[in-house]
Amino acid sequence: MDDVASLGTILGVWAHPDDDIFLSAGLMATAVRAAQRVVDVTATRGEGGSMDEERWPPDSMGEVRTKELLRSLEILGVQEHRFLEGPIDVDMESHLDEAGAAQVRQGVRVFRNPRLGLAATVLQLGAWGIQWLSCYALLAALGLDDLAGMGAAAAVLFAVNVTAVLPATPSNLGVFQAACVAVLSSYHVGYADALAYGIILQAVEIATAVVMGAPALVREGVSWRDVRLRAMNYAPVELEPLPAGSGRGEARAEA
Repeated sequence: MDDVASLGTILGVWAHPDDDIFLSAGLMATAVRAAQRVVDVTATRGEGGSMDEERWPPDSMGEVRTKELLRSLEILGVQEHRFLEGPIDVDMESHLDEAGAAQVRQGVRVFRNPRLGLAATVLQLGAWGIQWLSCYALLAALGLDDLAGMGAAAAVLFAVNVTAVLPATPSNLGVFQAACVAVLSSYHVGYADALAYGIILQAVEIATAVVMGAPALVREGVSWRDVRLRAMNYAPVELEPLPAGSGRGEARAEA
């Protein structure tokens, strides 16, 4: 192609990671350098792409290929990418829901060892207990413990976890607070107090996750760049129409 700029916005839609790199890396790099918008979409994470299961175990193939793809796009300068999550085929015989069931089975293998299974159970129950106490501590700090005690704290913890089944909003804002208001209102806590409780509780949870999670990420070798790129993958992609009279015609999609 003589004039890449004539393409306008470039949208590439691919079946697997690395398809785009093999077939259009030069085109994407040229477009990025020309300050054009490039959006890369990948249907799967390559979960079913292992041809040598001993050297490349299928259980880790999706993660490996995802990291390779993200690093390649970063080198090319492509800043917009998204995986199409959903019930799509990962190979000719299995489906995503079956792969998810396999991951669940792998996760519960720890319980084959009674000692490890007991440790996992105790640690998980302990984590829930700490969250329960934190919910109550915040009620006490706001002077609401005379209306809502330990039972209310347990109900709040249950409600905010149940909201995970609802469609997610950015940072789960609004849904989290609505769950707190719904629970605390049944304990005769005012709307304003319940809303303030929900806002502070979520802030505390986020701060705790950052403070305790950052060292874990460092230990696992995950950089801030990796976190940013992963977040970018799940961001909605919306292609805006070209300005009228741009002379480029309609944006074309590269398959």
